[in-house]
Amino acid sequence: MRTFFLAVLLGSSIASAEYAGELVTGLTGANPKIVGNVIYWAEAALPDSGSPDAGKADAGKAVDAGQPDAGKPDAGTSKADAGAVDAGKGKVVFAAPPAVPVVPTKLPDGGALVTCSKKQTFCFSPEGDCDLQVAALIDRASAKLDIIIYSINRPSIVDAILRARARKVPVRMIIDTSQIIEPREQPQLQKLLAAGIPMKRDTHQGIMHMKVVVVNDREFLTGSFNFTNNASENNDENMLIWDCQRLALMYEGKFDQLWARFKDATEMVLRGDAGVDAGK
Repeated sequence: MRTFFLAVLLGSSIASAEYAGELVTGLTGANPKIVGNVIYWAEAALPDSGSPDAGKADAGKAVDAGQPDAGKPDAGTSKADAGAVDAGKGKVVFAAPPAVPVVPTKLPDGGALVTCSKKQTFCFSPEGDCDLQVAALIDRASAKLDIIIYSINRPSIVDAILRARARKVPVRMIIDTSQIIEPREQPQLQKLLAAGIPMKRDTHQGIMHMKVVVVNDREFLTGSFNFTNNASENNDENMLIWDCQRLALMYEGKFDQLWARFKDATEMVLRGDAGVDAGK
């Protein structure tokens, strides 16, 4: 029996297909059927807003599960004084980041969520043509397209983003500051900027290492796959795409948090170097 690897986990996407099946089976009683690179669930998908557990304080939580403090009001979030121990010692001191967005049980306007699709699409590079899967997802954008990416230079993906912009789809991108000055990145980033796509860059000490696409507040992509030639042709990478509104909205909530905190990237992209912002 062929074994594939997948996980429907929040923020980290890969485990064995059996483990993914157990995870969802525990919620739905569904058994997966794998056809090509698509997983079909025989029965209902994740519980929707009509589920008996929907709206409970800890419904759908994955953060700190099983930890001694799990379920407490601040479980899984940083304390307000995070980093304070380094105050005055010459080290970088960070304010506490926002809490992880909750998995919503209804739309912002109070409407019912669309039930999660019974199939998920996954891809493994370098053999899986993952860039074409990304481009196909972006081509389905009709109302909204938000992208968080560490590195981007794959023409097929850049062209798909430009097509979305040409269709007048609102597009926003969050990119990593350190990658803006990479010679392989600059031509593609400048092409996207010239098309009028707003970009922001991270401002914290670490890197923006997320790879997330949210389309129409319905479909989302996550995994390790960067939008690059290396990721497409050389690296071992993974990617998951799912039409699941409740999780897409959670990722969208995280995007909005970051968008509000980060700096506009226009000047740095146009300049093509980090300049005075080398240290963010």
